[in-house]
Amino acid sequence: MNVRPCVYGSVALGMTCLVAGCEETAPRARQVAPSVSADQQAAAQQAAESAALAWFGLLDAGEYKESWGAASTLFRDHLAQSRWEVKVATARGHLGELVSRKLQLAVFAQTIPDYEYTSEGRWLAGRKGEYVIVKFSTSYRYFHVIETLILIKDSDGVWRVADYYIASGDETSCIGSRICG
Repeated sequence: MNVRPCVYGSVALGMTCLVAGCEETAPRARQVAPSVSADQQAAAQQAAESAALAWFGLLDAGEYKESWGAASTLFRDHLAQSRWEVKVATARGHLGELVSRKLQLAVFAQTIPDYEYTSEGRWLAGRKGEYVIVKFSTSYRYFHVIETLILIKDSDGVWRVADYYIASGDETSCIGSRICG
């Protein structure tokens, strides 16, 4: 059996396709994203910002199990709950308590770029959908960091977290979270 990188479907999460010859048989139809008006984008950004802050409320309260449950289907399919709980507790445990969080950026996207907002495995890069990328400048007791969330409009139409990154305040080194290792 040949094992090849899969180029379509549900295995676009960096897994391999265990079907012999999947690259040759994969559909190559080009997807064209529907047009999204400026008003729709603004509404998406606002809804995603609210969802991000609600999700941060769970993290800030130490409710890591609940944060995993409140994340998107993609997030939960990509990362086991137990692994998430350990990684986020470790990463955020070093930060100290929250001092302040300020929105820096909210960008609507229909494809996640593979160079600007992703860090670890770029597992969302190139994936089509409706996303809002939000960045917060956040001060904790011991560190100032940049927190980046990628939110997706889930299959039920609700905005949920698809990925979470924590980087040092200068954005040059990752201090830990599920995306840092």
